[in-house]
Parts: sequence; C-alpha cells; structure tokens
Amino acid sequence: LVDTVLLASALGMLWTIRLSPWALPWLRAKIIGLVFYIGFGAIALRRLRKSATTRRSQRGVGLAAWIIALLVFGYIVSVALTKDPRGVFSLVP
Repeated sequence: LVDTVLLASALGMLWTIRLSPWALPWLRAKIIGLVFYIGFGAIALRRLRKSATTRRSQRGVGLAAWIIALLVFGYIVSVALTKDPRGVFSLVP
C-alpha cells in the first residue's frame, strides 16, 4: 500500500508540474523500477507470509522475489544519485 501511494504521488507530482516522465530518461527508469519493486515485493510478501503452510519451492520463489526486490531498490537509489538510467553502471569507464 505504501509503495503504491509512493507511485501515485510521483505520477501526481509529474502531472501537477506538467512534466512527462518520458522527457527525462532517469526519471522514467526510476518509475519503471518502482513498478518492478512493487511487483516483486508483493510476490515476496505473499510467499513468505504463508511460509509455514506452503511448500519449500514456494518459499524459494518468495526468497528469490525478495532478493530481486532489494536489487531493484538498489538500482532505484543509484539512478536517483547519478541522474542516469544506467545507475551505478554509469560510473564504470
């Protein structure tokens, strides 16, 4: 719920200042990353919350989704800091 409100706030802010997210590549990358973060986070929470009653393979899916969500979060932060859609990879020569 909090991440969805964050996404809605970002899109609302862009609409208010009449700025298209497609105009700034780094902003587009952050918004797309946020959508993936919400998706993988939802999968992880759903799978890990039911871990006591689910099979081992479903717990593995939840754990993998959690790790991917953390990696996506790191990507979002690196894009925000570098203002480049490549994120931290823009610092590699």
